[in-house]
Amino acid sequence: MHENKRPSSHYLLTKIFMVLAVVIPLVSLGITLINYRNNVQVKLDGFRQMLQTLDATYLYKLVHENERQLEVLGNTLDREALVRGGSAISSSWRAAHRIKMDEHFIYFYHLGSGRLESYPQWVPPLGFEPEQRPWYALLKEEGKQQGWVGPYTQYGSENRVLTLVRRIDASNGHPLGVLMADLPLDGVQQSLERALGSQVGSLYLTDTGRNRMIAAVHPEWLRGLTGDEIDCEETLSWLYHGVALTHRLSYVGWELGIYLPPHLFRQVLMEVLALVLLPALLLLLVVGLGLRSLLRIFQLEIGMVQERLCTLGERRGEHAHRDNWFVGKSLGTLEELEISYQEHKQALRIDALTGIFNRRAFDEDRFKLAQHNEPFSMVLIDVDHFKQINDNFGHQFGDMVLRRIGGVLERNLGFTHVYRIGGDEFAALLLSERSKIEEQLAQLQRETRAQRWREGECRVSLSMGVAMNGLGNCQQFERADEALYRSKAAGRNCWHFAE
Repeated sequence: MHENKRPSSHYLLTKIFMVLAVVIPLVSLGITLINYRNNVQVKLDGFRQMLQTLDATYLYKLVHENERQLEVLGNTLDREALVRGGSAISSSWRAAHRIKMDEHFIYFYHLGSGRLESYPQWVPPLGFEPEQRPWYALLKEEGKQQGWVGPYTQYGSENRVLTLVRRIDASNGHPLGVLMADLPLDGVQQSLERALGSQVGSLYLTDTGRNRMIAAVHPEWLRGLTGDEIDCEETLSWLYHGVALTHRLSYVGWELGIYLPPHLFRQVLMEVLALVLLPALLLLLVVGLGLRSLLRIFQLEIGMVQERLCTLGERRGEHAHRDNWFVGKSLGTLEELEISYQEHKQALRIDALTGIFNRRAFDEDRFKLAQHNEPFSMVLIDVDHFKQINDNFGHQFGDMVLRRIGGVLERNLGFTHVYRIGGDEFAALLLSERSKIEEQLAQLQRETRAQRWREGECRVSLSMGVAMNGLGNCQQFERADEALYRSKAAGRNCWHFAE
């Protein structure tokens, strides 16, 4: 009776494991999505706080300084003198100018005489036409006394400014002219850049009333985006369109916003997957392997296992005790031996410093490719002036350079294709067409040159030689080596194909 119950219990356990194999991924996926949304919301809350802080600590003060400046100037104007054609500038202009600490101009334009007065003094150049300047339109707008104009380029310079403009009327309501205070946009741009820091995205300030961009950091992120994409707030859409957060400045009619691109949210998702979903999938993999072994033992479909066990345990005899525990232990021991063998074999092929394949692996792999009669391309790579790097910055820094170059090679050419075959000598065995190899080498050069080092004055580049369509013999190696030396003779930091 006992022997008859054991198979049925295995079937029951198998069914339970199969149900768990479905339930666990679904639960893990749900937990992953919840954690992903929570993590994203934390990031978004941080960006919202940044927008509010930038408003409260900088933009509010900036706007109100300009408004206060015009208020002081407007209150000190002698309108009767202006009607008679007198000057608008008085001793109060200097004090009003000090309200703002940055370099700027304040102006008064006399409508009647067409004269433009400024502090500090600015003499309009020949050809200056007030009617063509953006602020002149305020004189023609009915019922509007004050408003922001711009951004526009200052006449005769490349500086971008905003201008707060107030129309000055006589006692009879007729316009006398406009009073203006410039707001240079360089300071606004620098403040936005400091606020964004190294964060990926675009921080921008817009005039919603006139639908104009005032200032923006990384405006290229905003190009080609439709309104639906920018305003998208759905969880999954974050991964495709990104998110735009906005904060309205009610006291001026502007809007401060930040656009966060999709890959920022994909990065968050990958981090959550690594913490939640991947361990669950690894657990399922282990359970699946256990079920597979259990089913094979139960159904006696272990022909290969029996053959391997016979080679390991012939001393136990043909009538050795056979049960699940015995087979499990034997397979475990065999697996440990095989893993140990593979680890030792693999360790002999790995370069200890860079973590990529070594010269032994290079020779073995090109021999295997030659055995299959499969033509391939051989790339020989040298780090330019590596001896000087070692001499100038030390061998420890030189080792760091080699490790990072190994990583760059792995990312661009693939781990299974790159080798360190000497001190600062690397190689690659590629099966790609010439055009594809050229693209890979170009990207490899760009990423290598873009590396930033602890010693800022250090610059690292690569010289490379390529021999196409060979079978790994000495002639192909010599052709690649000749192409490499042609690259060095050409000034390094380039590659050549063997003729």
